[in-house]
Amino acid sequence: MSTVQDVNPRVRGIRAPVNLQGLAACISEQIAQSVKKNFKSVIDVSSGDPHKAGMPPISFIRQVMAVCLYPELLKKKSLPLDVRQRAQKLLDMCSGGSVGSYSTTSSGLPQVQKCISEFITRRDGGVPSHPEDIILTVGSQKGLSVFLNLLTSGEGKTETGVLTPMPCPHTLPMLLDMTGLALVPYHLFEEQGWAVNLDELHRALEAGRVHCEPKAIYISNPGNPTGYVQDRETIEKVIRFAATNCLIILAEEVHQDSVYGQDKEFISYKKVLSEMGKTYAETMELVSFHSISTAHIGECGLRGGYMEVINIDPAVKKYLTVTSSAPVLPQLAMEISVNPPRPEDSSYNSYTQEIHHIEDTLSQNAKRACEFLNRVEGMSCQPSMAGLFLYPRVHLPPHMVEEAKRLGVKADMLYCQRLLEEEGICVGAGCENGQEDKNYHIRLCILTPPSTLEEILARLRSFHHRLLEKLIEEVCIFIEVGQDSSVSEIAMGRSLKGRMMESTNLNHAKQRLIGSKKASEKMIGPEFQVVSLGSITSYPVIMNTGAPQGCVLSPLLYSLYTYDCTDTSNSNIIVKFADDTIVVGLTRRSILTGCITTWYDNSTAYNRKALQRVVRCAERIIGSELPSLQDIYRKRCLRKAGRIIKDSSHPSHKLLKLLLSGRRFCSIRCRTSRLRDSFFHQAIRLLNTS
Repeated sequence: MSTVQDVNPRVRGIRAPVNLQGLAACISEQIAQSVKKNFKSVIDVSSGDPHKAGMPPISFIRQVMAVCLYPELLKKKSLPLDVRQRAQKLLDMCSGGSVGSYSTTSSGLPQVQKCISEFITRRDGGVPSHPEDIILTVGSQKGLSVFLNLLTSGEGKTETGVLTPMPCPHTLPMLLDMTGLALVPYHLFEEQGWAVNLDELHRALEAGRVHCEPKAIYISNPGNPTGYVQDRETIEKVIRFAATNCLIILAEEVHQDSVYGQDKEFISYKKVLSEMGKTYAETMELVSFHSISTAHIGECGLRGGYMEVINIDPAVKKYLTVTSSAPVLPQLAMEISVNPPRPEDSSYNSYTQEIHHIEDTLSQNAKRACEFLNRVEGMSCQPSMAGLFLYPRVHLPPHMVEEAKRLGVKADMLYCQRLLEEEGICVGAGCENGQEDKNYHIRLCILTPPSTLEEILARLRSFHHRLLEKLIEEVCIFIEVGQDSSVSEIAMGRSLKGRMMESTNLNHAKQRLIGSKKASEKMIGPEFQVVSLGSITSYPVIMNTGAPQGCVLSPLLYSLYTYDCTDTSNSNIIVKFADDTIVVGLTRRSILTGCITTWYDNSTAYNRKALQRVVRCAERIIGSELPSLQDIYRKRCLRKAGRIIKDSSHPSHKLLKLLLSGRRFCSIRCRTSRLRDSFFHQAIRLLNTS
């Protein structure tokens, strides 16, 4: 295989994986080599890996597995009796009494299958589960991959499609690419807490049938990464929808033990299906997936999982076990997770305490992080009811969106990359979860020690505030759109016009007006328009749109022109008057606060009040609160001083030196008030009082 062209075309078609984890590892290596960073360590919360995020493993599980790996520990009286008894029981399941042997069947160890079916029966209130329907897999994603391969067929319009929620688990889009299946997106409703909507399912199905043949619907319950928990009514609607349209339900239920929302409970698709009567219970094809990579167990690296197949033809089921079975060790870990210590066991109390600690930490972290993020300007977050993630929406400034376009990357991915480089926080980008619209999101695991979560949130807020500073401090530009719109456009300049056109829907309005021009051509004659600035006059421009002042056609043209004018960017607002429209936007040039550390303290109180009135006027125009000039000055002073202190090569580094106590900075003598009000003196005062 000498060239890329020799690679399987299906493999080449897989969407490129995001390598933020690789960048995180590289930065960690740089820190280990004493490369200076603004942070001491990288915190990776991009994936649902509690142990990586700092959570300790469950003692009972690790003790039993340790004994299974090294049976000599069976003789150690220091280990609890029930630990040694469970380990011996698990070793007896293995061929030759060793975890190093192959699994006895391709679908898993029979005793483990039986334990899982008993767990499912208990979970579903007595609904029977059969061991022969349980297939042990190398993680839930591998099990899903095996099943998806059975569905793969056709090309073009006959290609198999899978209805997939948006957002979806971040590994799913690549998995569908790998198996050669078409992704048919159905959107979850963010304003309803990421709920599933039946009308949206019908819309997605009809849209998908144009280019493929949908044969399955993927469900994540509780939602990954949204944390939405489906109620019985929603599940029944989805089952009826799938049955009516002959779709197989693929239910990912790996976060079923992580429900913490008030008045929320997990109800499995199998349980609801069994209670909907024989018409559904005996015919509806359902595959359910579970894993040990969950909140309570968190053994992600062991890659253990299972799938339960319901109403699948036995002749088809045998193909699910064609590949080699899961390794023995994760199968044993799965047995421990579904069959925990009982009240009469010596490890019961410690096991219960550890589980409750994880549950409390997850619930409190979810509430704390959601409240925090909703207070950060430019962020909003729906409350999570279950699972390991929060999925906040991030309002990105136009300059970052433009930069991402130039670099050929997704804007939310650029945001995550800069966050990692500047603050050492690795989060997942919403585009990984399949979202392609302009509602940008990030994904972060919240099952971390509370102190770690506080550090994550503080770094995230610091980065986001720096990012938005350019917008907060910018000057409002008014663009008149009316009969003299061409004049305004010439005065603005082409570059600013382009930016404003991209952030509103003015282009659509122009097209609508041009389309209407032909119908009223006799009423509109060509006009010459110029722009004058002092003695300088621009070249004339011929106007073929617009109408004379007072013309009866003007209201019609105005309505057509402004019908599609909507503020699609957070930095714009549209104000409509009787005969013209004003688009208020924010430029990327900071005029009011430029070099504020140089001039602010030497300005008079009168001038400061005048400038603050400009800020208040801008607040009324854009409809949101802006920081005061004093706050901006203080923040910039401290930031600039901090950079000088860290840079020993800076010419002014020696001016900012600590006293012998190491707590305060040495003051600089001065004889004039002008020098006393200069940057270095003010910076030292702020450093000593902050």
